[in-house]
Amino acid sequence: MALESLVITLQTTINLLFLAVVAVIYFSTIRQDNAKAKEDAIFDWMLLSTGAILLVDTINYAVEGRPGEAAHWIALVSNSLFFALTILPPSLFVFYTQAHLNISKPSVRQHYWGLSVLMAFWILLCLSNPWTEIIFRIDQENRYRRSWGFNYFAVVLYALISYSLVIVASHRRGCPRRQWLSLLFYPLPSIFGALGQQVFFGTILLWPGVVLSLLILAMNVQNERMGTDVLTGLSNRLSLHRYLGPKLRSRNSPAMAGIALDLDRFKEINDTLGHDVGDRALADAAKVIRQAIRKEDFAARLGGDEFLVLLETNDRGDVESVARRISESFERFGMDESRPYSLSASIGWEIYHPGKGPEPESFLKLLDEAMYRAKQK
Repeated sequence: MALESLVITLQTTINLLFLAVVAVIYFSTIRQDNAKAKEDAIFDWMLLSTGAILLVDTINYAVEGRPGEAAHWIALVSNSLFFALTILPPSLFVFYTQAHLNISKPSVRQHYWGLSVLMAFWILLCLSNPWTEIIFRIDQENRYRRSWGFNYFAVVLYALISYSLVIVASHRRGCPRRQWLSLLFYPLPSIFGALGQQVFFGTILLWPGVVLSLLILAMNVQNERMGTDVLTGLSNRLSLHRYLGPKLRSRNSPAMAGIALDLDRFKEINDTLGHDVGDRALADAAKVIRQAIRKEDFAARLGGDEFLVLLETNDRGDVESVARRISESFERFGMDESRPYSLSASIGWEIYHPGKGPEPESFLKLLDEAMYRAKQK
């Protein structure tokens, strides 16, 4: 009994600790610009469902072996809810990988309906378990016992995890290496946790393993996405400050050149064609800029219809060459008459030496002034 009490106390402590980790991840990955892509919302639900599982599992341990009818029904309900929730994280991870890897829409719809039917069937079976005892039963001493259907449910969970791995492995192209490896690594802590449960029977190590996987995704995937403008895929102002701040504060930092762009007549596109078309125009402008600059250059959307390109150079010829390529790219874009709009931009640039000031805002102010002068011409 003393050993059993120790195991329950240890498991409860582990659950609460990892529940706190889930809360930290959730609040640390909230975007400051309040703009969420589909995969950001899916990641939030992965966190929330995992947190709910840990919380319900803590209740399971709290009533384990306690006498009384009330404890018996709490154990039945909480364990049924626990198993009903377990389908969510692996299913959501399938959707997350599809969203992050830009899987084609027909394939996504097919998976959506298949997984939706599976989840609905799974949840109904789990919630009916107090009467059917398919997955587990609560004995007369109010102790949890596995039933004949438990192993089948475990197979379904691992099949979902394996399927998500197939999706990740077959869509390597176009995904940054560190992010791709993080997606590929996601199931491993869960698998090791499940194996640990077999060695230390009575403990639940699978879900703490899932939390570790979510932490890795948060660090290597979601954290980078927080610095990405959802609409255009370029860096946002947060990422700009992360990039520019250390360079301006370093004594050994080279001079930086900045090219500021402001789209011409963008308000007219928004007002006459609607905001959806305006959003497409911003995305097209980002593509034009990305295609015109060099691989080592940094591009960001500052907000609205304002963009910025940074170059590590103090050569005026280099800056003028990149600015000219951007301008010519906008001109070529305007020759395509298949779109209901054309794009052009007012472009200003400045070369900035770190000695002029260590803060990014002082550099951005100079670029704003240069762009304003270009717009007045």
